[in-house]
Amino acid sequence: MRRRRHGDDLTEGSVFPFISVLLCTMGAMVLVWVSFSLWASFSDPKHRAAADALEKQQAQLASELAQRRAALASLAELVAEHRERYGQLDALLAARRQELAKAQAEAEAIGASLQATRGRMDAAQRAEADLALLRHRLQLVQRLLEQEAQSARRAAELAGWQRQLAALSERERQLAALRADLERRRQRLAELGPQPVVVLRIPAAARWRPLPIEVAAQGLRAVPAEATAAPVPLAAAGARDGLLRQAALATADGSACVILLVRPDAIATHRQAAALLRDLRARFAVEPVEADWDLSRLQVVEE
Repeated sequence: MRRRRHGDDLTEGSVFPFISVLLCTMGAMVLVWVSFSLWASFSDPKHRAAADALEKQQAQLASELAQRRAALASLAELVAEHRERYGQLDALLAARRQELAKAQAEAEAIGASLQATRGRMDAAQRAEADLALLRHRLQLVQRLLEQEAQSARRAAELAGWQRQLAALSERERQLAALRADLERRRQRLAELGPQPVVVLRIPAAARWRPLPIEVAAQGLRAVPAEATAAPVPLAAAGARDGLLRQAALATADGSACVILLVRPDAIATHRQAAALLRDLRARFAVEPVEADWDLSRLQVVEE
């Protein structure tokens, strides 16, 4: 016999004891009623009409009893269905609890990582504070050396500090000169406009010719090409495949090599183009280029 769990009385009800007692009582009453009706009908002919009425009532009670039994069966089915639903809800609740425990574990791991990061940031701040303190102490030492310049040993130390300061001043002067020269060159480049950029250096002994293709975020474009030429978007599969298939056919005999000039913002485009070239078994290489390089006047240099 299955032992009932704690809490079943709160979630599901049982009406079998009450219905059983009710049915037994009704059955006993019907039996007594039928016995008295038969006895009266056989003992006195005048009560036959009453016996017939009792038989009709007995038939009606039997039909009601059948209806009650059908209702009892449907109620039992409903109770079984509710028990099944309760089991499903219990399993779903257990799964949700497991997910919640997993989420809590992940949150604790993230909190630990955040705590470690905060510790590192605190250590970096302390290091910066120590560096500022060391700089302040260095300044104090320099002031003390300047005040005690009459002593020979202090004078030698001061001379060493002065030599280092002179070297630093010389480096600062050289750095300022380099900055001024760099600014002059930038102004010169701005005045001259975009210049040809050499992005390909090919050994002189190489037996293949380069087929450069610019790989931008908008798509692909053959180089050299007009600066205003629109790139072939990767969404246009026919034009893209035509460009790459033509380049792959040129590399079939080994006399050429496709050079993918990849812009910094075109990593995803480069992966798709490289995958297509691999499928075509084409010979290709990858060369990264800057975003502001003008590839419309590309130069090829043999070394």
